[in-house]
Amino acid sequence: MAGKPADALTADPAEYSIIQSLRTGPASGTQRAFAEVLADVMHLEQVPADSHFFDDLGADSLVMAHFCARVRKRADLPSVSIRDVYQHPTIRDLSAALAEAAPAARPPAPRPAEVAAQASTREYILCGALQLLVFLGYAWVAALVGAWAYRWISGGSGYGDIYLRAVLFGGAAFVVLCALPIVAKWVLIGRWRPQRIRIWSLGYVRFWIVKTLVRSNPLTFLTAGSPLYAVYLRALGAKVGRGAAVFSHQVPVCADLLTIGAGAGRLDPDRDGHPRPRRFRRREDRARHQHLGRRRGAAGPRLRAAQRPGGAGR
Repeated sequence: MAGKPADALTADPAEYSIIQSLRTGPASGTQRAFAEVLADVMHLEQVPADSHFFDDLGADSLVMAHFCARVRKRADLPSVSIRDVYQHPTIRDLSAALAEAAPAARPPAPRPAEVAAQASTREYILCGALQLLVFLGYAWVAALVGAWAYRWISGGSGYGDIYLRAVLFGGAAFVVLCALPIVAKWVLIGRWRPQRIRIWSLGYVRFWIVKTLVRSNPLTFLTAGSPLYAVYLRALGAKVGRGAAVFSHQVPVCADLLTIGAGAGRLDPDRDGHPRPRRFRRREDRARHQHLGRRRGAAGPRLRAAQRPGGAGR
């Protein structure tokens, strides 16, 4: 008995252990903060770091749920859940467990946003001038061909000859208009690959020419939903399976990145029959792969320009 503290002479072993833990309060800053919050919730003067929440302090699940809610309101403390409380039922164990889990729970650092170089005024003007020259050149060639066709057709010897010449010229013009976008695509672009094309660059001019010709092809409006439309998409580089039906009038410009499985169907208009709007942002176009599996149907424009700040591709 000699040498023991006076507390040990008057208290039973359980009370003695609580008294000793009260004398050794929380050590770290997190432990002290947890102890202060729990003491405030339970209306105690002090909470020992090694006291069991339920066995020693007499807390219950409602009290500890209140404690967790109070801790979550503190920006300087890690979040605590009821599961954490039951798995680590002391202040010391709880703070140690949360300190070990903090690095693993830290969210990954966000990737820096890719920002494309802003086009200069010179590039902007040059791109517009090239687009204007292409339009004027196309219109000039069309006018020359039209004038020659008028003279040739009107030079027929009779109504039958004139009609025959008109039919021949109309058929030849239709074939040329259908083949021109395919030839232009393979000459100016070749095979499309996932890439970014900066707006107003020379690459964008080539993309714009091919897009305008491909979207204005008469086959787009006359053969949608027929086998000829699938042939047209294959000629542009798309991988279209046998028996696939494509009903969309919006031809994918980057046809090489489009795959449609055998027996699949693709329909772009909305439920009212109107084309869905494309979303545009600035500075870039992006070309991406699209795959539609066998015997699957798709609604909505699946291959579209998704222009994002800072880069482009088609």
